[in-house]
Amino acid sequence: MTAEGASSARGAGVVALRAPRIALYQPWTANMDEGWTRWVLEQHGFPYTTLHNADVRAGTLRPRFDAIILPDQAPRDILEGYDFKTIRPSTAAASARRASRRSRRSSARVARSSRSGRRATS
Repeated sequence: MTAEGASSARGAGVVALRAPRIALYQPWTANMDEGWTRWVLEQHGFPYTTLHNADVRAGTLRPRFDAIILPDQAPRDILEGYDFKTIRPSTAAASARRASRRSRRSSARVARSSRSGRRATS
């Protein structure tokens, strides 16, 4: 088997692929599985969108995402779990700040890798 980079590939069999649109559900309570999944996505430069309960309830996720990752947790926690109104305001604000920083870092890595023609890595 011979593999060639996209810049040197020839022929009609070359197909351009786009990155999958990934969403990661983040509960309002701490979840180790969500944290490790987020870390793996960030370490490998996969851009993703964080979803909360309100996003899921609003619907229309299929046109926006190719894959939605749900962390390992009890279904009841997702269906009847906490929302931003039932946790301490300082915890909710800190969570929102972390999500914003992660999104900016992820976007910057993807932009840098797109300009250089390489896959984003940390």
